[in-house]
Amino acid sequence: MRPGDEFIQLFNELSNILQGKTGSPNDVSFSQILETVAEKSLTIHHSKNFLRSIGDLRNAIVHDRHYPEKIIADPRPEVIEELKKILEKIKSPTKVIPKFKRQIKVFSA
Repeated sequence: MRPGDEFIQLFNELSNILQGKTGSPNDVSFSQILETVAEKSLTIHHSKNFLRSIGDLRNAIVHDRHYPEKIIADPRPEVIEELKKILEKIKSPTKVIPKFKRQIKVFSA
């Protein structure tokens, strides 16, 4: 699989997850959905600028007249890896328990 194809596949997965979180119709732009989710999700909030750039790159690739036969830009491997990490955090967030589980000591008066 070409890096550009893998990138588009990851972007579409991310877009579908975020769209599902907002319940937005298909005609709402990725950047609008991103803004909405960033208000509620710390993971998205911290990655918002990166994800906005990802959206711009996706648009440059898929709106080229030669796509999908020819991809005008292949994302760097570290960009694809960062996108995978963000997707994993969204799909499998850290659970409060056991991360913050503590033994509680109760004392009598």
